[in-house]
Amino acid sequence: MSNLDANVYLDRARQSLAAGQLEIAFNYARRALEADPHCASALLEMGKILEQNDQIDDALSCYQEAYRLDQNLWESLWRSGIIYDRKGLGELALQAWQTVMAAVPQYFAPQEHLKLARLLLETKNPQGAIQATAFCQDLPEAWQLRAQAYLLLGDIDNAQQSLTTAQHLDPTFNLAPEYTNLAKLALKRKAITQAQTYLQTAIAMQSDYLDAHFYFALSFAQDGQLKESLLAFQELVNLAPHYAPAYYEMGILASQLQRWEEADTFFTAGRTLDPHIYPQVQPLIDRVKELLNF
Repeated sequence: MSNLDANVYLDRARQSLAAGQLEIAFNYARRALEADPHCASALLEMGKILEQNDQIDDALSCYQEAYRLDQNLWESLWRSGIIYDRKGLGELALQAWQTVMAAVPQYFAPQEHLKLARLLLETKNPQGAIQATAFCQDLPEAWQLRAQAYLLLGDIDNAQQSLTTAQHLDPTFNLAPEYTNLAKLALKRKAITQAQTYLQTAIAMQSDYLDAHFYFALSFAQDGQLKESLLAFQELVNLAPHYAPAYYEMGILASQLQRWEEADTFFTAGRTLDPHIYPQVQPLIDRVKELLNF
């Protein structure tokens, strides 16, 4: 049989599959492969038929062989990714999808590239996520996600630049969590003024974002400004009276300032709200009680 025969059978297989006639489609695809065993498109079609018949291992074999024969047949690799995902092989699925979307990005809408970037970030592949966002740079969400990826990599400068770009694309975009995480990284590096700037930006974006208030108050303590830190935590509990971590921090600060009664009051409030938080502070709580009862 000639290649022309294979193409005729392949067309009939496609038509039958589109009509939902799996058995007829299978027979035509089999004939196409008998006519030309190296016809990658016929293997792809056979894989689709087998997949619809829930023969996913056989379908995967067809897709893999089709891609081996023709590495421009991107659909075979994409469908391999779908099978990997069904089999719980998430890393292999992402690798397949990432390869296809990077090779032929024009075939996919920006939102699809964004979805892939999110998946890569969720699987702790920040470099892959950054690469995926290159194809959806008009979306502020892409720059938000890119910032999250740079934060995982510990890259403050690129994270900040990404957030600035997201704001430029949409000035109303809420990036409070990202600016707060940026501040946390700055605090670890003792860049207190820089961290406070990020936290003020976060609070301006979302005035009730408690994590931003918490780390803003904590930044003063890290700078040795204990009274200022205590005042900032007081503002936080005025905003959120049930935010237990703040009371524990206030107890620690009051203890450092040797304001024992206040410390006891703060620790009691914290333990009332959440007795399981900050177990490492228990020795200090016991010490405060001891001093008050002395």
